[in-house]
Amino acid sequence: MFAKPHPFSLVGECVMNKIKIIIDQVFEYPKEYAFPYEGVKVLIDGRDLIDLLCKFEKPFAEAEGHPDIAGDYSWLGTCYARRELFLGKIDLAYGDKCDKVAILECECRSEGCWPFAVKITVTDNRVIWSDFEQPHRVKGAGRGFWDYSNLGPFEFDLNQYLSEIEKIASRAEEK
Repeated sequence: MFAKPHPFSLVGECVMNKIKIIIDQVFEYPKEYAFPYEGVKVLIDGRDLIDLLCKFEKPFAEAEGHPDIAGDYSWLGTCYARRELFLGKIDLAYGDKCDKVAILECECRSEGCWPFAVKITVTDNRVIWSDFEQPHRVKGAGRGFWDYSNLGPFEFDLNQYLSEIEKIASRAEEK
């Protein structure tokens, strides 16, 4: 059964989301000292994931008086993004004791500084992204709580998803 949609699920009932992976040159923060790196860009239903998060997080960040931190993420570099990570199996930043993986990192690219995490569940015919979190904004983190319960879940067809994340594995083999 598919979850009922809400403002940031992007689709209605019985329609699966589509993921697109783009391996591309990305510039580090701060822009004036930018060094390009090869990053794994993620689009969901044609929408840039970072742009989607910026819009979603904006009310929380504004309430804290820091609107600039909404969507303040960078794409994972291809050296860190592995096929297994996008299947929810490993995460260097979160370790093996957690059921979530960081799919984005801080613009400064320091591990653990400002990651964005998701629980990735793989079934016989689909991949589900749910239980999103900004670990520095969870309950009890000492800062404001950012409630991601209205983000997603995103449900992808397993074959379409595997086809897209294969781009990550193919790129890793080229290196």
